[in-house]
Amino acid sequence: MKEMTCGKTHRGHALITVLGVTTLALLMLANIAGAAPFAYISNYGDNTVSVIDTATDTVTATIPVGLNPKGVAVSPDESKVYVVNEKDGTVSVINTSTNTVMSIVPVGDGPLGVAVTPNGSKVYVTNYKSSTTSVIDTSTNTVTATVPVGSLPYGVAVNPDGTKVYVANAASSTVYVIDTETNNVTSIVPVMGAPDGIAVTPDGTKVYVANNESNIVSVINTSTNTVTATVPVGIWPYGIAITPDGSKVYVSNCYSNTTSVIDTSTNTVTATVPVGLYPTGIAVTPDGTKVYVADTNISIINTSTNTVTATVPVGSLPYALGKFIGDPVTITTIGEPVTVTTIGEPVTVTTPTTATETYCKEVNDYLPKYADGVVLNIINKIGSDILVVWTKADSKKPVFKVNVPTGQTRTVTTPAGNFDEYIRTGCLWYRVIQTNDEHTQLKSGYKYTVTYYWGSNGTGLTPIPDSEVPEI
Repeated sequence: MKEMTCGKTHRGHALITVLGVTTLALLMLANIAGAAPFAYISNYGDNTVSVIDTATDTVTATIPVGLNPKGVAVSPDESKVYVVNEKDGTVSVINTSTNTVMSIVPVGDGPLGVAVTPNGSKVYVTNYKSSTTSVIDTSTNTVTATVPVGSLPYGVAVNPDGTKVYVANAASSTVYVIDTETNNVTSIVPVMGAPDGIAVTPDGTKVYVANNESNIVSVINTSTNTVTATVPVGIWPYGIAITPDGSKVYVSNCYSNTTSVIDTSTNTVTATVPVGLYPTGIAVTPDGTKVYVADTNISIINTSTNTVTATVPVGSLPYALGKFIGDPVTITTIGEPVTVTTIGEPVTVTTPTTATETYCKEVNDYLPKYADGVVLNIINKIGSDILVVWTKADSKKPVFKVNVPTGQTRTVTTPAGNFDEYIRTGCLWYRVIQTNDEHTQLKSGYKYTVTYYWGSNGTGLTPIPDSEVPEI
């Protein structure tokens, strides 16, 4: 215990001819910018969280939180990070789009561990001084239940289907199993020593528990809630993490300054990796290639060689107990690309509407700040200035309006949901029509990059008359 010593979004459009009718087409492929997740490191000594870009292994932000932060958990959609502040008795909720604290939730006395359910609806926080676990409703950021558990609860983990929560109780040498539907304790599993870190395998069949006083890891069979194996590791095992394929378990040994690597097929230690002083929290990247260990800095282990390949300086006394690295960022497509075959002779394009002075007028930006909003980077490669206006689906009222000079990028925020998308270049207005759905969909917690450029065949960009343009 450290305080003791120890895509590209492509949009493009071009003239195409289908059955002798000329239209404008917009290629609309979108992916999420920044596929690599971030690591969020709580710094117990200076009351901050360091944000590490795992693609570059550099600190990109430092966020002030409450007093003596310990446990960290990232929401499944990576839109929020929950940081437990031991001395405050609170949880700081970080908005990852802005890297600022958006809410502070009072919990029990001496909170330490934290975990989020797979659907993101609940957060479980262990309160080691009050021997309870607080249940937070993430939609309201309020505590909706308090579950009595064993003495001095530390680590907490949720199984993959979100039905069970496992709480490691250091002073009572037990693991409590909580039913997430009822928030009742359904089983108590004795272990050896003082359990701290705890993790569930990706298939949900086993729970690995780091017991610091006995220097072993207990392996629990989740179907019987019994210990089926014990694995000797280093001195004072604390944090524990499992690779995404379930083949390896990494254990931080606080007093031997090492990380033990356990083969889950044999439950034996296959490697011991020297790291920095007093390692505590530990987490694996979603692709399973790197392990991040909170010691005096952050040691990064290459899982193919089990050697430390980089060290990242962060704040004072990094702790980071829990799942402090987010899940994989999935590439999302907004509108599938289509192949268009030309049939018949090309025809002359006729401007669909006569531009009026009203719709050629200068329009000021309208850029509200949406709480928990989606970050949208808009790049203009068309070759002329454009006005981009998005509205809620089937509405004419703008969610935002932004002027994007040619060759430049503007960043806006939007709510999550379905949208209608409009573009003005010169005095001509167009509306984007998707291939499979007439609306553009953005998901909460992601960052999108949209590039407009003159390109090839794709989803339709339809010229519209003045009567159909959005409110400007």
